[in-house]
Amino acid sequence: MTNALTNPKAGPWSRRRLLRLMLGLGIVGGATGYVGLSGVQYQKRRVRRWIVAFDGNVPNEDGAAMLQTALDDAKLRLDQPIRVVGHTGTVGAAAAKRAQSETRAEAVRDALVDGGIDHNRIAVTALSDQAPLEQQPGESRRAYERRLQRVEILVGSVGG
Repeated sequence: MTNALTNPKAGPWSRRRLLRLMLGLGIVGGATGYVGLSGVQYQKRRVRRWIVAFDGNVPNEDGAAMLQTALDDAKLRLDQPIRVVGHTGTVGAAAAKRAQSETRAEAVRDALVDGGIDHNRIAVTALSDQAPLEQQPGESRRAYERRLQRVEILVGSVGG
């Protein structure tokens, strides 16, 4: 009995065809930066960015979901650094805003560490109101201020 393993020219999926297919996928994967890990693919060279929205000093429901997504991605990208950047709104005393942005960023860092991420991979920065978003046309001031209260999680290196 002949099959693809014993006869390279047998059947539509011969050994030669399979090798060509695997080689082709390897070249495409290497050129695009996609790397497979346990059946999951991700783009290794890009910085992935998640926004964790807050209500006070705890992530809101959407923010908690984004935090979990970032945690899952960080677990797949074991060799990539993680930056956690805290932001606040523009209203209030500078010292209070800085403290609040730092508290939020540290809360996200602690959640990542509790989720199994090595603390040495994580750099925490508190920007307070130093990098505000643009206000959208028709957006109320109150809605704008709420949107500013966030923590960014960046997985990957900028130069990579």
